[in-house]
Amino acid sequence: MRAEQEAIERLRPLRDLPDGIVEHRQGPFGQIIVAKQGDELFLVFCPDGVPLSNDALSGVMSRIDLGNPLVLTGAYTQAMLLCLAIHRSPKQAYVMGGGGGRVPMVLEALIEDLTVQSSEIDRDVIDLSRKYFGLRDGSRHQITCVDGKTHLTGQPDGCFDHIYLDCFAADGFVPEGLTTTDFFRMCAQKLRAGGVICMNTVDRDPSFAAQKERFATVFPNAWQVELDGTYVLFGRSAGASQAIDPVEAANAVQAELPLGFDLSDYARRMTLLASVG
Repeated sequence: MRAEQEAIERLRPLRDLPDGIVEHRQGPFGQIIVAKQGDELFLVFCPDGVPLSNDALSGVMSRIDLGNPLVLTGAYTQAMLLCLAIHRSPKQAYVMGGGGGRVPMVLEALIEDLTVQSSEIDRDVIDLSRKYFGLRDGSRHQITCVDGKTHLTGQPDGCFDHIYLDCFAADGFVPEGLTTTDFFRMCAQKLRAGGVICMNTVDRDPSFAAQKERFATVFPNAWQVELDGTYVLFGRSAGASQAIDPVEAANAVQAELPLGFDLSDYARRMTLLASVG
């Protein structure tokens, strides 16, 4: 694939970096670390004042295999691509939360006629993502340094086929303002008929149960995939023409696109949160 070879060549010099912490910044929302192990780079957020020990670096927010930059290696990011099984052939997608830009970068490469918007509130994260993770603006991907909720609110209703919510604060939890019923309703308004939204969250968050309840209340059909305490929630907007078999749909996506991992494995883990109608 031409895009894959171009990405490999562009990132090749990073493979010569020494293992360990490559760069550390003190941003307005906490510490940001880029670390390397072998051919993998990791983007890590830590609260202010936390010593940079191995324990502190366990909360990886993004990762890239420099030898296979267009293959997602993080389990939850792989699971998020089940959006492609729930709503095939998207034309417009929005990703809230830069975090290395892995999902936008891969989506842009996989789907030739897809346009992706993404937003990231922290300019340091965007800078590090461009420097180490291959993120770049192009004719089909525009990234904006802005509060994601504000950005999405300003978009026309019914403009996106896919919405990906991948936002975490330095404490490892989803910001409270991105888990309210009103926020999920606003997201639903931005989806086209039959469009899909996914959200990454964790069960150690004190508001985890309430998050799922609000999410399932807003979306007519909702599913979850559990990954060792990390959950990806999926919601399908009203107006879908037919029901789906997630495993069958995931197999069809794999036959069409070079994902580099088994999407149907995540589809088999899907459980229904809510079904209306």
